[in-house]
Amino acid sequence: MNVKLSIVGISILLVISLVQPSRADYIVTSEITGNDCWGIGIKFCNTVKVVAFEKGGEFYEMPPRFSTVTTYSEDKGRCSINIGTGIWTPLKALATATQPRLYTKKDGKLKEISPDYLSFSCRKTPE
Repeated sequence: MNVKLSIVGISILLVISLVQPSRADYIVTSEITGNDCWGIGIKFCNTVKVVAFEKGGEFYEMPPRFSTVTTYSEDKGRCSINIGTGIWTPLKALATATQPRLYTKKDGKLKEISPDYLSFSCRKTPE
């Protein structure tokens, strides 16, 4: 896997955040997790570690900071980014076409996932 971490890659991942409540940076202080779901009708989900994303055929490590998040809890030191591409999202095809593909690692290999959200421990930098 060709792993790169670049400003371009970070900005591409930030496309998945539709809400921009603040301009402060949020430093990732834990692994980034997301939900990995399967099933027809009834969804079964596991929380998995998100290890990489792919955009334009290139793989990138998850960024160490985000300029925007959907929710931030100062008390809990937690951030989340709602991706909003669940099965019932009317614009799912358009949304997934413009968002990077996210990956977890299973049995030593990358496995693509389509989580509804990302969650991680974080620290907010001063604005």
